[in-house]
Parts: sequence; C-alpha cells; structure tokens
Amino acid sequence: MDISIDYGTGRDLAIATRSSAGNGRIFMTNMGGFSSWRQQAAPSPSAIDYFSLKFSPTYNGDQSYVVILTSVSNVFYNIGIRDAKEKHNS
Repeated sequence: MDISIDYGTGRDLAIATRSSAGNGRIFMTNMGGFSSWRQQAAPSPSAIDYFSLKFSPTYNGDQSYVVILTSVSNVFYNIGIRDAKEKHNS
C-alpha cells in the first residue's frame, strides 16, 4: 500500500494484493473525494502476485508507480502508469 504525493487535486491511494495462487491485483483510488477503487491493468504473465508497490517521487508529472511481482518461477520489477479508465471495483 502507498499514498502518492499531492498532485494538485489530491493524492492517490494504491493497494497491491497477493493470494499465493497468482491472483494478485492492483487497485487505486483518488483521495480527493474517495471515488471508487479502479483496478489497474496487469503486466504479463497473468498468474502473478504483488509483493511491493511504491509511487514515483515525481508522480505529479509522470503518474507512474513501481511494483515487485512474482510468477510461479520468477521475480519481476515493473513500472506502471496509472490508468484512470480501468474498470471500477468496490
């Protein structure tokens, strides 16, 4: 879980999940009004779990975050860009 820096209209809150079965997901919401949680697009492979998530120190300009994720046999480091258009999840 992480909270972004203030980017003018509030901050974003992100949560990365793991299930030990490869069903990990990332959800984000805006703290400026606590809109619905939005699931973020996942990188390949599809059977992954997240272990860490951190917003960029320059999030107000690049809207990026980094994640550490695992598949059955590998550990990955990935950079994501916030996707405000992903589907709502509550």
